[in-house]
Amino acid sequence: MAKETEDLTCKARFTVRGTDLDPDDVTRLLGVQPTCISRRGDVTKGGQKRKCGCWIFDSGEPIEDGEKAIEAVVRPFAAKAAELAELRSKGYEVTIWVSHFAFDGGGYVLKPELLGLCSALGASLSVSIIWLSG
Repeated sequence: MAKETEDLTCKARFTVRGTDLDPDDVTRLLGVQPTCISRRGDVTKGGQKRKCGCWIFDSGEPIEDGEKAIEAVVRPFAAKAAELAELRSKGYEVTIWVSHFAFDGGGYVLKPELLGLCSALGASLSVSIIWLSG
């Protein structure tokens, strides 16, 4: 990935979401331990009940190189396309969420190989750029 600014950090998450999703079933199917889970009906910190279950695997601490952050959450699933297809066939959403935190413009260019892997896994890619004042 070409880096356009030195003031950019990135976090990435690989998620599976669904109304009736049981995170334990996802863990068993994928054979990967999540970093966070929630179930429908769980109460949030704000006191609201969750409307769906969610299974999350994240990149950990923010990483300066966005491509490395995305690879950190995609590579563990490189051989799991069939399992992810099974989850999607049940109506679950499989998404890679990327958050870029920037102080002064910039952005990234993703290489075709990484985009191809995301596509082969059937995962949607959602990118947010959060501009910070400094």
